[in-house]
Amino acid sequence: EGEEIGNFEVYNGANGDGAGDFKADGTVPMEGDLNAGGHTVTGLKEPEKDSDAATKAYADALSIVETASGEVVSVADSAAAKLRGLRIYGKSVQDGVPTPEAPVEIESAGNEGSITVNITGENICPVSNGKWAILLNTHVTAGVTYTLCAKATDPNSNLEFNLQIRGTNNNQGALLQQIGGQNISSGHVTFTPQVSGWMYINCFTAEQTWSDIAVYVGTVNEYKYIPYSGQAFTYSIQSGLMGIMRYGPMAGVTAVNYTDSDGNNWITDEVDFTIGKFVKHIQSVTLDGTQYVRKETDGFGISTGLSQTYYNAAISEYFNFQDTSKVQLLESGWMRIFDPDGKWDSVEDFKAWLSDTKPVIYAVLETPIETDLPEEVMDAYHQLTMYYPNTTIMTDSNPPAGICVEYIADTKTYIDQKYNDLQKQLDILIGAEA
Repeated sequence: EGEEIGNFEVYNGANGDGAGDFKADGTVPMEGDLNAGGHTVTGLKEPEKDSDAATKAYADALSIVETASGEVVSVADSAAAKLRGLRIYGKSVQDGVPTPEAPVEIESAGNEGSITVNITGENICPVSNGKWAILLNTHVTAGVTYTLCAKATDPNSNLEFNLQIRGTNNNQGALLQQIGGQNISSGHVTFTPQVSGWMYINCFTAEQTWSDIAVYVGTVNEYKYIPYSGQAFTYSIQSGLMGIMRYGPMAGVTAVNYTDSDGNNWITDEVDFTIGKFVKHIQSVTLDGTQYVRKETDGFGISTGLSQTYYNAAISEYFNFQDTSKVQLLESGWMRIFDPDGKWDSVEDFKAWLSDTKPVIYAVLETPIETDLPEEVMDAYHQLTMYYPNTTIMTDSNPPAGICVEYIADTKTYIDQKYNDLQKQLDILIGAEA
């Protein structure tokens, strides 16, 4: 207000004939792309022509927006459009029951320092041909069914092969699982890995060459080849995405923000690209012997310094919080460690053990903490698109991160699928009455 914004002319009852001059009806004609210099255009009316601009709310009202979630998301009704929303959820697991004498390492999604989100068409394999030993550059998730399709260039040779799941994306990676004695003579093999990792093919004969290779999520009953299309988006996270599964003693916890494909409820750190926030649900503290400790009946009590939390909503490499007869974490952050066998003789002995081992306690925050995602991260996210009509979204993390995506559905495909679903239900009802 009060500042010069440029020169223009207004004509009384006549059109201006200069570039950008007002017309008699108050409009300003413009050709070419609009460069708003980082500013937004407001006050748009509803569009009347294909060339008219429209608000996001107007476009959303005309779009069918669907939601899908899981460790691997595969949809068959997507339009070729940008994502409407994406959230990545953490997960933390242990291979065993931890005790002070025998700690068990915690593995979290993105422990390696980053999580790569892969968005592909129906075919998730970027490698289309290879010979003998073939690294497919394709990450698969434990418990998910896949179908491998390929053509053997010499169908009269030995078509057997071993399908290997390796820990890293190279032929030197640790062999996590071998699905041996497979045969590609039919052009397709369906498998369900027991571990998450990278696919590696080891043919029985060195001369065997494959072409038109494809990998699909789910069961495919015949050979088919769809060219690969894909995008990769890597999000760096130094300490991984933590996630604590809700179990018996935590039944009253209301902070659940993700349910996995097996129906388990989780409270997890999450990256919410939809709103541009990192949402921290998990806090941590290192018990190093400097905290206040007192002797209690059958054990010790310790003031952890944790913020308000939920009863036993925690995980540790040294304590099993699922067993309330061993350890209890109260909502105030006070922690009780039961020691009926007298492992520690005194408060000083217990504090010395804490000082030596420095156990870390991860616990659920009663009120999550949100921080903004970096601008460059959001810029990269806004470039991601779905494919028509099939899109698969997965991550490379182990354990697998949870995914929730919002996308625009292709109108015709969506309506056709809904019609087919209703027709199947109607056929079942008619059959039951017959």
